[in-house]
Amino acid sequence: MFTLLHQSGDNFSSGLVALYSLAIAASCNNPANVSYKEDRIDLIEILQEKLTEEIKHIVNTSFPLTNYYQVSLDVLTLCVLERELPQDSVQTLSDAAMKNKFKYGKEFSVGKDTLY
Repeated sequence: MFTLLHQSGDNFSSGLVALYSLAIAASCNNPANVSYKEDRIDLIEILQEKLTEEIKHIVNTSFPLTNYYQVSLDVLTLCVLERELPQDSVQTLSDAAMKNKFKYGKEFSVGKDTLY
């Protein structure tokens, strides 16, 4: 798992980083201080960066880089882990919900390959 995630988490979607963070927290470990070999990985920092990228993409294009399911999972994870959540993230998701942007065509923006 962490081989792909090492340092920046470039190969993982935001939703997958969120799920790993929740899983690590559920096992009574700190997702902000994960050890891998001789390194320390801060999954929360990676998640916050990925959420920022998602929100910027939504603002610029009306759609996330991945899908709204993953963005919502990112927000939920940060809330559950009592981490800082940028107000613009909440506002952007609220606006999308109010404008029915969770749908792409006739289908909800969850995708078939939801987390990859």
